[in-house]
Amino acid sequence: MLSICIPAYTYVDYTAEAVKSILAQDVDVELVVVEDFDFLGSDHPEHARIAPVRDLLASDPRVKWISANVRRPIQQNWNFTVAQATRPFIKVMGADDRLRPGALARLTDILQTNPDVHLLGHLGVIIDQHGHVVRHLSPYVADRAPVMLQPVQALKLKLRQVARFREPACNVYSKEVWQAVGGYSEDFRFCFDVHFNARVMARVPSLLLSEELCELRRHQGSDGALLPATLALDELAALVQVMLDLLGASATASDRYHAQALVAYRVIELAAARAHGSLLKVLGFIWAERHRIPLSPRMLAIVLAALYRRASKGDVQKTMPDAQFVLRLD
Repeated sequence: MLSICIPAYTYVDYTAEAVKSILAQDVDVELVVVEDFDFLGSDHPEHARIAPVRDLLASDPRVKWISANVRRPIQQNWNFTVAQATRPFIKVMGADDRLRPGALARLTDILQTNPDVHLLGHLGVIIDQHGHVVRHLSPYVADRAPVMLQPVQALKLKLRQVARFREPACNVYSKEVWQAVGGYSEDFRFCFDVHFNARVMARVPSLLLSEELCELRRHQGSDGALLPATLALDELAALVQVMLDLLGASATASDRYHAQALVAYRVIELAAARAHGSLLKVLGFIWAERHRIPLSPRMLAIVLAALYRRASKGDVQKTMPDAQFVLRLD
């Protein structure tokens, strides 16, 4: 039913944690791990632990383990890893993420009882580099009821920062739809996974599940933390246009407002994240990118609401009051 795919890069210790969190669950799952540990020099502090982790990978018949030792662009690496999977559904996890106890049984049950769903998004908790929980994600729906979405609804909610489908470890999709959209595209670098989600959302029914089934690790060595902020903004502007194009004639004026507000919000968020506490750097970045911040009252209201959610909850996610909210979208 389900393949867990981990493109492991050189995170030896984190990979061990991720693998143990999966294999500890007594569920029939396929675990595909593609690692390049041999790129670590003999003087690297994790080098001595490569052999024990590989022993762990070889100890369970549920694991398909490939020592790639080939440098590929991240999109190619993810596509290569997914291509090794043989089950009908895929969950891609970072080597620094973990599954929570009982997650596999729950996911398997959801997939079996919802055969029309080709994309499933659930919640996770944020952990630090030591694995300690530091923050919970906001639910998709206030009462945490599951929500079924049709393609147009999913795209509209994505633009409104509601149906965010979170990081890859929070998603499950069918291998069939991965093949149909051509996998992860190299057209995007910073948000290639979100671009993939948008194309999937536009094709198939999806399901939002307000349950915490994984743990998402935040640390400064992560890929997204190292990429330039201007690259992120350029790609986000292109991405929201992709979503509007996917909506086509269904795109409303409200959808376009929310698309522009999403970019404007990210200008401020990225300025704060990359300025390392310097107010002058924050203001300088916002000034340099001011052309991305429309000044209409409606736009500013949307941006300020997102900033408030971020400041008060640590999460920009907008929670739906109830499952019927999707029927009231304009």
